[in-house]
Amino acid sequence: MNIEQLRQVIAIAETGSMNRAAKQLFLSQPNISSSMKALEKEIGQPIFDRSHGAARLTEFGSIFLEHAQSICEKVDFLQAFCETKHALDGVLHVAAYHMPEAYAAYVKLLDRYDGLYCDFTYLTGHVRFTMDQLQSGRAELAVEMLTPVEKAEILNKQEYSDFEYRRLASCPFGIVIGPRHPYYHLETDTLSYEEMKPFSNLMTRNLDDLLGMVDDCMAMFDLSSLNTVEMSTPEDFERRLLNGDDFVLISYQKYRELCLNYPELRLFRIRGCKDEYEIGYLFSRSKGLSPIAEEYLAILREELAANPLLA
Repeated sequence: MNIEQLRQVIAIAETGSMNRAAKQLFLSQPNISSSMKALEKEIGQPIFDRSHGAARLTEFGSIFLEHAQSICEKVDFLQAFCETKHALDGVLHVAAYHMPEAYAAYVKLLDRYDGLYCDFTYLTGHVRFTMDQLQSGRAELAVEMLTPVEKAEILNKQEYSDFEYRRLASCPFGIVIGPRHPYYHLETDTLSYEEMKPFSNLMTRNLDDLLGMVDDCMAMFDLSSLNTVEMSTPEDFERRLLNGDDFVLISYQKYRELCLNYPELRLFRIRGCKDEYEIGYLFSRSKGLSPIAEEYLAILREELAANPLLA
């Protein structure tokens, strides 16, 4: 018994004829007939009833067919996996803006494919650094988090005309509050700026920019209506956020980091917030994307989908 004989059984059952099955499998009718006789002799049971001209499954043949289909499906899957694994062997160069999901996807990719070489350039600077990596050919893929202005500049620059941009997720800011805040037990998961006016918005520019992108946040949103308090130490920040009614306007990439340290915090989306960052990737149209780059992006999409602050 071999896999080709199992495929022949499936073809005969589907077409109802050894002659049609032979044509489907590019075999001669005598060859497939001889193959089935040898198989039935080997297993000691008739698979097909040929007494009425057409090849009809016997009761045993129906059970045999189910197992044959299951085995062939597994073999097909294994062959496809091996082909994909071979196609994904190689090198991937990624330049990414500082975001936990981009790095997590890189780690999962390496875990999934042993022997893969992946050069992951993790940049925390301006978008021009990742674009330089892409433009110079040092990176096949650039993962970015862009303001609307930055996105428009990239798409309109002649020197970037060969690059194609594709969106992955929207990246709004959120509001984080501690367990003693009066809104902590609200059933809703959104709050408006108007609702936050009675409370203080905590910010810091020190401590490696603890909350992330403070200047960008100040530039993008009209916070003049909010009472903003700039903190100088992590102790003051922790005390006021956890024990009072202050809140934090936070960027998405710092949300998980903050909540790892303070799991009791609660996140709200900002109701009616239209201005937001966008996460996307760029690649060369002329070169396209390699299979391993496509695989990386699939994992990255899964990572981004797991973040409640992204849409």
